[in-house]
Amino acid sequence: MLILYAYSLRVLININNWPEASISWLIIIFSIFGWLLLIASYRFKEQVVIESFRKVFPYVALPQTVMLFYAMYLRIAEYGFTIDRYLVLAFGVGILFFALYTIFSKQRLLIVYPLGFVVVILVAITGPWGMNNVSEHSQLGQLESRLNSLGILNENTIRIVSEEELRAASMTDKESAVSIIQYLCNNHGCRVMSDLLPESVFQEPESYENYSSEEYEFVASAYTILENIGLNNIYLYGESSSVEQYSLFSNRERSWVPISEYTEFTSINLYSREESDESKRVELTYRNSAEQSVTVDITDQYIAFMREHAQVNREFDRSPADVSAPLFEIEGIAVYFQSAFLEIEDGEVKGYSYDGFLFVK
Repeated sequence: MLILYAYSLRVLININNWPEASISWLIIIFSIFGWLLLIASYRFKEQVVIESFRKVFPYVALPQTVMLFYAMYLRIAEYGFTIDRYLVLAFGVGILFFALYTIFSKQRLLIVYPLGFVVVILVAITGPWGMNNVSEHSQLGQLESRLNSLGILNENTIRIVSEEELRAASMTDKESAVSIIQYLCNNHGCRVMSDLLPESVFQEPESYENYSSEEYEFVASAYTILENIGLNNIYLYGESSSVEQYSLFSNRERSWVPISEYTEFTSINLYSREESDESKRVELTYRNSAEQSVTVDITDQYIAFMREHAQVNREFDRSPADVSAPLFEIEGIAVYFQSAFLEIEDGEVKGYSYDGFLFVK
């Protein structure tokens, strides 16, 4: 109780930094424990300490319930209903009822509390007002709004937006669209989107053909839909960031590169990926003809090169296809990448690696 009220005071002092939805579950746990204690203490209600607790607790719990409702309102207004948010709200309604009943009722019948809990559960799991139906319809509406804002969906027709349009689009819309598609597939099945999205979105992408076989039965997944609508390069970690990942694997048997204008070459490899919040610069270090160490910052050029020529990583366990890429040229040097990797989070480089051959004029 003391922790929750201290946190509430902190929130009120800094009202613009309202808590995330996780605080709602803490309030629910605190409240349920308190109400169970109040019910269990019924037979000892004549004792002074117990009587004081039973009188005070409803007033203590009520302000936390108000905080719960406001925290959930902020999340639902921005992102719609999910099953978790519905359950939090349903428990909140039950807790609010317990508080108001205890404060204003003179009889305080003990049976009212378990019956109220049963009613909340029944409402949550049955009928068109149940958590599954409400969550499904809310998220479909959110998805339609996000895809319309991105210019991807227009009257049941899908348009694949360009990389430039996608990078310029709202990060919130991109993250939300990906998150909603993953949520709907995981919790309601991908086919719940069939009335919103055209049938072509649920078909096997051309890039999967290499993995097809007679034993292979294609089943639409979130990754299928994301690839078919052009959002397959956006991955979410939590709800706060979006990540782009690219990999390049050159086919050593079929790759021929022109190197006649270069006079020297050396092999190169570099790996840079740390678990930190700091952004990185992509660097290329080599020794010139005078045996001097030279370091070149290639960040912007490397990002552009990988976005144009590399393969977008996908979250399934299959070997990435070979990608034919030209020489990477900058400031009198060129690189033939045998393999390369790039990870970008919220527009900043978080990790990269490469190996291959460096050619110097």
